[in-house]
Formats: sequence, structure tokens, C-alpha cells
Amino acid sequence: MGSEMCIRDSTWTLLGQGYLALEQANAVEGNHAKLFSAVHDFGKTFRSGQEMADYLDSKELPAAEFMRAFNNPKVRRKLAQAETEGSRYKVQSVPTMVVAGKYTVDMGNGMQRALEVVDYLITQERAKRTGDSAVANGP
Repeated sequence: MGSEMCIRDSTWTLLGQGYLALEQANAVEGNHAKLFSAVHDFGKTFRSGQEMADYLDSKELPAAEFMRAFNNPKVRRKLAQAETEGSRYKVQSVPTMVVAGKYTVDMGNGMQRALEVVDYLITQERAKRTGDSAVANGP
């Protein structure tokens, strides 16, 4: 059971593409936290990939390298898939986790509770796949 990204609107699209660009450039560590903090702690709005590139520009990740990754066809394919998944699962907020392509779990009841529910659902799905009848009780 892997993790995939879901995209729902244009702001998420831009930020999602930025994250995928960081993955493509092997530069997630440190840079993702910097973007996350800019958006969530300081209310920064990025209107383009170039704005993100300029914001992250450093010796370790030059703006031009970020933009090459941002415009990479592989990143665009992953982004298109994420947009499809966001629509398919009707994601309304982030973070939202999808388990086994069937269940969506958001943070409406807090992160700890969401993680408990996700763990439970994963246990249930694994048991179904392996035929294990001794499945744990609900969260």
C-alpha cells in the first residue's frame, strides 16, 4: 500500500507540482518544510513555479534546477494522476488519506484519531488480502 498525492484545485495543483519538483530534484528535505512554513505559518501565496523557485533559490537548489524539475514531463504526469485521484476520491481538505482506494480519512477529528482509523483500516484490508480471520477490534 503506497502513498500517492491527490490534487483538488489550482492552489493545490501549484503546490503539488512544487512538491513533485522537489522530489524530482532530490531536494525534499529542508525545502518542503520551508515551503510549508511559508504557506501555513506566514500566509505566503505562490502564484507560479518561478515564485517558488525564487523563494527556494540556494546553493543547494538553484532556481534554474528547481524550474527544470518543475517543468519535467515526469512531474507533469504525476501531477495529472494526482488531479485525477483528487477528483475520484472527492478530497475536500489536506491532509486526507485514502486507504485501499475505498476509504478517505481527513483530520476533522484530529491527527491522532485519523492515524488510528487509518491503521485500523490498513489492518482490516491486509487481513482481507491474506484471509486472516483474526482481525483486530475497531479503533
